[in-house]
Amino acid sequence: MVETFYQSLAIGIYNITSVLNPEKILIGGGITDRPTFIKELEQHLHYIDQVFNTRIDTCHFKNDAGLVGALAQHLSKYQGVVTK
Repeated sequence: MVETFYQSLAIGIYNITSVLNPEKILIGGGITDRPTFIKELEQHLHYIDQVFNTRIDTCHFKNDAGLVGALAQHLSKYQGVVTK
């Protein structure tokens, strides 16, 4: 199951980088707590494309990345709005 996850993720990342050509990809979520996550993901990416150049890293907030993003969105939308 873990190998299938890495393979699917690597294919998705490869497809996105082929279209958007980002400088760096950040990944959040609970899986990023795995100490070997980046190394294993990069192995799958290099298996797909030997010259894969996009940098892969984990989000600073790891599993809380979505929560922090939702809070940032909420604050940017409702900052200064007074509720009763």
